[in-house]
Amino acid sequence: MKIDVNKVVSVTYRLEANPSGQEKQHVETAGVDTPLVFLYGAGGMIAAFEENLSGKIKGDKFSFSIDPVNAYGEIEPEALV
Repeated sequence: MKIDVNKVVSVTYRLEANPSGQEKQHVETAGVDTPLVFLYGAGGMIAAFEENLSGKIKGDKFSFSIDPVNAYGEIEPEALV
């Protein structure tokens, strides 16, 4: 079954960040024992994230990048606590 609107999706991933051209940094992992499960198309995930999953099927392996502007925005050092 393909990933599509109103389907429950379960994904495993490794999230890495590459701030300002620095070396990639591991941020988080969702493994087989703790996958990310969500309702596709319900607005709970970053739109660019869902767009990259569209049409995928069980077992597909892939990678993609999301620019900060299409995610949570650029880092604002003065906003860090």
